[in-house]
Parts: sequence; C-alpha cells; structure tokens
Amino acid sequence: MGRHISQQWHGNPNALRASDRRGGRFDAYVPHMLMGWQPRVEADVFAFLSETERILWETASRMNPSAGFMRMRLA
Repeated sequence: MGRHISQQWHGNPNALRASDRRGGRFDAYVPHMLMGWQPRVEADVFAFLSETERILWETASRMNPSAGFMRMRLA
C-alpha cells in the first residue's frame, strides 16, 4: 500500500497569489511501486473484465477507425 509523508513547502515569494507565497506543512501520498506487483483478481471479476474487453473490441470494429476508438488498446 502507499503511504503518506509529511513535507514542508517553503513558499514562493515571487508567486502572484498570496496562498502560493505562504509556506507550510502538507501530507503527500506516495503510491506503492507497481513493478513486480501481482494483484489477485477473483474469477468472476476476471470473467467480467474479459467480457467487457470483448464487447469494447466488437464495438470498436464497427466504428469508423478515424474516430479514435480503435486506437484504444486494452492490455
């Protein structure tokens, strides 16, 4: 899972807005690394996603390729 880290913003004295010139603390979210991540997908969810992908490709094959939908690639 990702995590939150506390950071300090020093502000930007040259900023136009007062809120951007002020400094302060904030929490930043750092997501977990995806490389090597092997999520578990239940069989019914996988079947639903597979059927959805099939329907999308079937729909795309009936559309005008210049419409941009054909460039979508589901992997």
